[in-house]
Amino acid sequence: DHFNACRELTSNLLQKNLKKMALLGGNMKGIVNQKRLSGYKAACEEAGVAIDNELVYLNLGNEADIEAAMDEVLKKDVECIVCMDDHICGCVLGKLSKEYIRAQEDIKIASFYNSILLGNSQLVMASLKFNVTELAAACCNTLMACIDKQEVTEKTLLGYEVVIRGSARN
Repeated sequence: DHFNACRELTSNLLQKNLKKMALLGGNMKGIVNQKRLSGYKAACEEAGVAIDNELVYLNLGNEADIEAAMDEVLKKDVECIVCMDDHICGCVLGKLSKEYIRAQEDIKIASFYNSILLGNSQLVMASLKFNVTELAAACCNTLMACIDKQEVTEKTLLGYEVVIRGSARN
C-alpha cells in the first residue's frame, strides 16, 4: 500500500515541523513511484503545506542524475530530503558524506523504502518497511492462480511499517 505508507511517513515528517523538504524520485512511468508521489502530495495537502515544485526532482535515472539533483538541493537550504527509494537514498547519503554534511544533524533524510541497502542506518530518520517475503508469496500465488486459469483480484494491498529512528521518535 505505497500510497498510504508514503502519506503516513510524510505526515510524520510534517508533524515534526519539517516544512522545507526536497523529494527525489526515480522513473515516474512505474506505478509504485506514481503511488509514492501521490501519497506524498496527499500528506502535504492534508497538512496545508504547499509543495515547492523546485524541490521535486523526478525521473532520476542514474547516479549522475541524483548527484546533479543533490547539487541543486544543497543550494536551497532544505531541512529534509525525502528519497522515493533506497538506491536514491544511498546516493544521497554518499553525496552528503562527500560534502561533509552530517545526515540527521545538518539535514534530515527519509526514505520511502527501507531495504537491506539501508539496513538499520541511523543516518535515515524515517523509512518504510515492507515484508518482501509476503510480497513474493502474494506474487507467486497470483501467478499460480493465473496459470490455473482461476480468477485473481486486480489489486492486492499489503501492509507496511513506518520505521522512526533515534531522536526522531520524539
